Amino acid sequence: MDKILVTGVSGFIGSNLANHLLKDEKNFVYGLDNFSSSTMSNLYPLLKNERFEFIEHNLVSDINLEADYIYHLAGNGDLEHYYNNKYDFILNSIEIIKNIVKFSQMQGARLVLLTQYHNYQDYNKKLNKYFDTLKLIENLVLELIENNQINAVFARIDEVYGENLLKSDKRF
Repeated sequence: MDKILVTGVSGFIGSNLANHLLKDEKNFVYGLDNFSSSTMSNLYPLLKNERFEFIEHNLVSDINLEADYIYHLAGNGDLEHYYNNKYDFILNSIEIIKNIVKFSQMQGARLVLLTQYHNYQDYNKKLNKYFDTLKLIENLVLELIENNQINAVFARIDEVYGENLLKSDKRF
């Protein structure tokens, strides 16, 4: 049985991904979330499945379970946190990624990272620096993955947030 970890499982994408993964009866899914930007209601259908285990967890702390695959969908998408303390936001985001990469390396697990850089053609100028910060963090993550030879990829799910996502980002 494949053990799969989905971080950010109570979000829209995470809960739907976990539900999709559970359709294959050879999968057991661990779902992690701290509800910083989502609610418990997305988990209700998943909690009925005996091959799903939810763990409330802040990814700034180490993870203690076994996984063959990791879908890292949790992100620090809290704009209020970003505007109140940009440096804390960046450090927190990097600490989370370090823990996920370290966990992936220890487990020998395949790591799939969902891009947090929502690249809109017409996003509000007030958000330019926020998106630039997320892109910087992702570039640091790419370097961390390459330097540690982690079995990882970045993935972007098009059309989830609308038709204005740019298709021109060559990293994906």
